[in-house]
Amino acid sequence: MPVGAAAERISSYNCDRVTISGGEPFDQAEELLLLLQKIEHIPDILVYSGYTKGKIQNDHTSIAVTKKIAALVDGEFRLGLSAEAAWKGSENQTLTVFKREFTERYESWATERKGRLQLIRKGGETRLIGIPRQEDLPELLEKIKLTQ
Repeated sequence: MPVGAAAERISSYNCDRVTISGGEPFDQAEELLLLLQKIEHIPDILVYSGYTKGKIQNDHTSIAVTKKIAALVDGEFRLGLSAEAAWKGSENQTLTVFKREFTERYESWATERKGRLQLIRKGGETRLIGIPRQEDLPELLEKIKLTQ
């Protein structure tokens, strides 16, 4: 999807939080930066990356991205390193808050444990909101297949 169309779609939801995740957002760092510039009216943007924060901060465009986002979850998803934290896909991932005004929100969120998932169907799309436990993935994927 072109960056402009993505920005329009995101803006149409009239939200104050956005999460950007894979594919790998920083593999398209210039486009990611452009998207962030177009949606800078949204104050709380969280980005998930399989790269480490150290690797991200070695690239000028990626550094510019981190200046526009509220927080980053970094680290490659690793099957077998199951995590109970609500925001982690695997135990090796870390959370960094870049905007001080969101420190309290993210510190609170960082202590939450995995809980309820949302499964939303709209048109021909099925969307899963939340991060499932790794051990629940096979059953979840099977149920999604059966209902389509």
